[in-house]
Amino acid sequence: MSKKEINELNMVSRFIGDFFDGLQRGTANRLIKKAADRGLPKDLVNQMDKIEKERQKLDNIIKKYSK
Repeated sequence: MSKKEINELNMVSRFIGDFFDGLQRGTANRLIKKAADRGLPKDLVNQMDKIEKERQKLDNIIKKYSK
């Protein structure tokens, strides 16, 4: 395995970790854009975007039943 492959794996791991950490703080959209700008695979960025939209839907449902 080359050193470049390891660095790319670390980059992906860091973005995914930051993405999930940021979900609660409302920074997911910024992190998704940053991931896309840095060249992460489109299918990975799309999945992160999908997760954020589902999280927003879940938050709305929770708020609906919390009143």
